[in-house]
Amino acid sequence: MCAIVDANVRDQVFGDSPTPAGTFFLRWLNERGGKLIVGGRLLQELSGLQKFQTWLQGSLIAGRAESVPDDSINAKTEEVERSGMCKSNDHHVIALAIIGGGHLLFTNDRLLQDDFKQNIQDGKIYTTRLRETVTKAHRSLLRQPCD
Repeated sequence: MCAIVDANVRDQVFGDSPTPAGTFFLRWLNERGGKLIVGGRLLQELSGLQKFQTWLQGSLIAGRAESVPDDSINAKTEEVERSGMCKSNDHHVIALAIIGGGHLLFTNDRLLQDDFKQNIQDGKIYTTRLRETVTKAHRSLLRQPCD
């Protein structure tokens, strides 16, 4: 399953003090066949952290990450925004999921979670909103490699 990491959990995965669930997610990306989809405004938001930039450079080469062209994401973002399909202000994340095929979203933003579930067929949410430990739900979501 290909995944998207929202900016509000970036440090839980790539920061100096990652959470247990963030570490588990990163291990899935690095060792268990996961793939991170990035592009557009979200890529800019995530790139504010040097550790993420370093990880991304190696992961693009290794096939653990895929970058979607900004022009595609920007056009889809405008379309999503005009459609009124989102309650959140994260039109760019929904656009990335539609264009890039990300079906797993790691976020703690409740409105974005609702938007994702409503607009992404078979969309799944990985969250640490209630617990930062690795839960049974976290393990279940990361059982399969990216298609």
